[in-house]
Amino acid sequence: MDEKLVKPLLRRDVVDAIFQRIDVDGDGAISFDEFFDMLHQFDENATELRTKQEFLRADIDPTDNRVTEDEFYQWMSHSQNEIVEQLLERFFREQAREIFDEIDTDKNGGIDVNELQLVAKALGLKWTYRQAVEVLNTIDADKNNLIDFEEF
Repeated sequence: MDEKLVKPLLRRDVVDAIFQRIDVDGDGAISFDEFFDMLHQFDENATELRTKQEFLRADIDPTDNRVTEDEFYQWMSHSQNEIVEQLLERFFREQAREIFDEIDTDKNGGIDVNELQLVAKALGLKWTYRQAVEVLNTIDADKNNLIDFEEF
């Protein structure tokens, strides 16, 4: 079997967190309308037919007309389409943004050397100011003395 074709297993907690964001009404299942809204976030031109096809792929038990967490996990784990890739990309980008915003304590849109040192200290690293500057300079592609979100 070609190793490139094997999709790595998704962590259940990641899929569950994505599921919670799509399950807007919090009833423990994704309705067709919630699935439709999710799909249209990535493809405004998605037809109702395409949405129904994807929904039916996810809804293993078609008698209930809803996608449970287990069904969603199965769909995410086995689907080979751009929707799953986009869901994962969005989730991890949002997670990275939350971490970035926590580190950017002065809220200027970038992580400076002092904020970088605070993070290192919180992680148990004992960086000198000079070491923090070296790390910042390595990451700071546009050389503005800040690590911007895209560089992060």
